[in-house]
Amino acid sequence: MKNLILSLLALSVAFVSCKKEATFDDQLVGNWISTNVKIKGVDVTSTNTVVLNIQSSHEFDADVTTKVVIGEPVVSSYTGIWTADEVKQEITLKYDNSSEEKYDVTSLTDKVMKATVVVNNERREFVFEKNVE
Repeated sequence: MKNLILSLLALSVAFVSCKKEATFDDQLVGNWISTNVKIKGVDVTSTNTVVLNIQSSHEFDADVTTKVVIGEPVVSSYTGIWTADEVKQEITLKYDNSSEEKYDVTSLTDKVMKATVVVNNERREFVFEKNVE
């Protein structure tokens, strides 16, 4: 009986230590909030915020808030599907309006993602933090 209990204990420890390592896709899933935004090298964090919700179903939604000089902030909302290329460390957002953007993920941890994209010949750099509730 003692040997059976020790064997079961060893087996349970083996299962815990064999925890599946998160894939690139797994790490991308979550609600990300921009903490730093640069457009063409200029820091626009104080006037631009991006909230990006990447879902495990490969759908996404994004809200881009732009503060204007006079009036209320302007919020633009987007939805679509996403795909990822772990080898290239890229995420592609395919918007419902059929346009798409490829983001180079330059750094990714369980809490912070750094990514860049070129839109209309403008290089945009983002630092996102995962919102953990």
